[in-house]
Order: sequence, then C-alpha cells, then structure tokens
Amino acid sequence: MSPFGRLDPAALDVVLATLLAEHPHEVLAAELAPEALHPNVAGELATQLADIRLVLAEAARLMTNDRLRQRYRSALPPPASGAAIAARVASEPSGNSQT
Repeated sequence: MSPFGRLDPAALDVVLATLLAEHPHEVLAAELAPEALHPNVAGELATQLADIRLVLAEAARLMTNDRLRQRYRSALPPPASGAAIAARVASEPSGNSQT
C-alpha cells in the first residue's frame, strides 16, 4: 500500500499545499528527480515517484492559478475537526504490512 493511501484526500491536499508553500515545486521536483536519488531507490520506486511528481505538478498548477485554486477549494468537503481525524486514525489498523 502506498504511504499516501491512508491519507484523506483533503488532508493530502493540505500537506501538498504546505510543502509547496515552503518549497517551490522546482525544488521538490529536483529532489525527487531520478538522477538525484540513489539508483536502487529510483528504480524500485519509479512508479510511486512518477505518481508523486504528477501530483506535485498538478498541485503547483493549482496553487499558481487563482481561478483554478478557487474552483478546487470550493469542491473540497468541509474540513474534519481534529477530534474526528483522531478518531478515524485511532480506528484504523496499525502497522504498514506490505504483502
């Protein structure tokens, strides 16, 4: 399972927006470029890294276009309260088994 598979899409959006606010897309893209990674890591995680790069590119596009950003935010569900998130996380099975 992807480490992002357990995240609520709205939570992932917040994480990505925070990352992009603190680190421009170009910096993150450079850090995740195949040539910046150990060859074994780049090879083993090629599919996942490609997916992450696509999400980062789309997030950068949304974050730099006021009209798209407003449309995107208006389509998000209302944010969950901290207590609701904690309850949901507590009810999920622990561990990250990969079989």
